[in-house]
Amino acid sequence: MNSFALYSRDQKIKDLENARKKIDELYTTRKDSAVYKNNLGRALIYSTLALVDVNRKYNYKKDPVEETIYSLSKLNNSKHSLTYKPELDYINNQLLRTYLFRANKALQEERYDEALTGFMLVDSLSGGENVNLLHNLALLNERSGNKIDAINYYNKLISKNSSDPSYFLALANLYEERSDYNNMLITLQKGYNKFPHKIDLIFKLLNIYSDKSDFSSVISLLQNGLVINNNDFSLNYLAGFAYEKTGNKAKAEYYYKMILENSPDNYEANYALGLLYLNSFLINTKNNDPMFHAKRHLIKAYEINPNDLKSLQSLSILYSKTGDVKQLEKVNNKLNELILN
Repeated sequence: MNSFALYSRDQKIKDLENARKKIDELYTTRKDSAVYKNNLGRALIYSTLALVDVNRKYNYKKDPVEETIYSLSKLNNSKHSLTYKPELDYINNQLLRTYLFRANKALQEERYDEALTGFMLVDSLSGGENVNLLHNLALLNERSGNKIDAINYYNKLISKNSSDPSYFLALANLYEERSDYNNMLITLQKGYNKFPHKIDLIFKLLNIYSDKSDFSSVISLLQNGLVINNNDFSLNYLAGFAYEKTGNKAKAEYYYKMILENSPDNYEANYALGLLYLNSFLINTKNNDPMFHAKRHLIKAYEINPNDLKSLQSLSILYSKTGDVKQLEKVNNKLNELILN
């Protein structure tokens, strides 16, 4: 221990090597291995070697980490544990730093199973409070296919009021993979409540509510989404569609037109707007205004995509209602040609 004290003061490796040699000489019989101070000294020296010689330049009968763990096992549940708490804390800290170095090196070299094992050891020694460590464990378990463990680690991260919205998205995706849609929705809603301007969370929730035809929730979410990016095609199109489904045709018209202001040749917006006007015309065929708008946008949609059946079918309905036999025949011939091909 005098040699170890010298190393602690001067950081000379020869003193640490000398300490190892002398402690090994004291550790030869079964009786020696039962002495508390022998095991404590050995754990102090070998845990230090584990970190100082982390790349293993020196030769050992056993890895210093293994030697440290063996000696530590002899110190468990001892009446001396409180007396030597600083020394035991030092040993655990050396082990923790060694495992952390190994885990990070394995991660850099894409040895993910080794990295996962290393980080789990660090987690067990550190008490599971380190956010960066939990982050690595969540990602590595997810990458390794350990979905349940990954879910647990992401939940731990979120419970610590993490400032990273990606954890909510990652956790929601894991629940989705397991078809746990209730927890997926709960997680996304928590994420949205904490990060109401995170566009990825908004899009994920929008997709869910759209699939459920919950257009009132879609409209509510879109208020934030459109504030963030009012030129986004998907958001404007979904807004138009949602308002159309909830009966607010004026709002639907507004959002479809917003798309066409930025992209006049957009097929989806032209067709949606043409169909909106066509439905209005069919309700009141005496009102020619929506009929003219429907014709203009449906023809535009057809010109953008001449092989699409939807715009032709809508034009066929329009011409049959207006009595335009010539145009109706032309559209029906084109429809038959496409169907036959």
